[in-house]
Amino acid sequence: MPELDKPFPTGLVIGPMRTGSTWLYEYLSSRADVCLPRDVKETFYFAENYGKGEDWYESHFRHYDPAHHRAIIDVSPTLFPNHDAIARVRKDLRNPVLMATLRQPIDRAWSHYMHLRQYGATNLDFDTAVREIPAIIDASLYAKHLACWLDEFGRGAVRITFYSDLKKHQAEYVRQVNEAFGLPATAADTLPAAKVNSGSLPRNLLLAQVTRRAAATLRRSGLHPLVNAGKRIGLSNLVYGRSRGAAAQPKMRPGTRGYLAERFATDLDDLERLLNIKLDAWREQRTPPRKASRQA
Repeated sequence: MPELDKPFPTGLVIGPMRTGSTWLYEYLSSRADVCLPRDVKETFYFAENYGKGEDWYESHFRHYDPAHHRAIIDVSPTLFPNHDAIARVRKDLRNPVLMATLRQPIDRAWSHYMHLRQYGATNLDFDTAVREIPAIIDASLYAKHLACWLDEFGRGAVRITFYSDLKKHQAEYVRQVNEAFGLPATAADTLPAAKVNSGSLPRNLLLAQVTRRAAATLRRSGLHPLVNAGKRIGLSNLVYGRSRGAAAQPKMRPGTRGYLAERFATDLDDLERLLNIKLDAWREQRTPPRKASRQA
């Protein structure tokens, strides 16, 4: 661990969102040798909660036990496009292991949109949403944001993995994660199911909006256990699960995919140069296996 006065994370999963971070959180949660924030998946500390101070952040990791935990990890997928967070991470954590998982940018943008629809954050059609909600596009501009993390922490500090490995070559993806955070191998039968936190339209839009706001209020008040208890008894499925009366799943128009391909083209070229790799598979919508984790 770094020589810090507080039990702060030695590793951060910086995202971006909709690239398998919930699956990764479930995997790390299944390990007894990883210390994660207590009672909450994401602290949002280096983004919206930084003003709460170090003691507030430390309180999420006070259960850390050096006799049992090999690493302290904070899974924070919303950090990736947040440039203010970069200097804060450097100041408070010094030199953590950083991991980013990249996904075909159009697919990630679509998943981001469906996530917003699922939780009642928008009811716009996709064509309108990609033009009126900048985050849907921005979080898929990988080179733009990754370059800032690399400038601050160095090329060897950020481990780059790929969502295609998680989906099609799970054992290889897990090996990369374990290698990055210095964790021993785990049995394959302990891995989470392939689909975690998949998007769908809510049963009732208004109910989804009210539930989302109520959960956010409880989290801000430090009442994470109540939110978690609701999930355990199935409230999330009741509110967000699909039903026969739910609207039909939206589909992306071919013209919109073409628009997005052009929108992401320059950043994709920049990413290839930044990482010194070829990403033709993303342009052709294919996902061949990758044999090793790449360090940025």
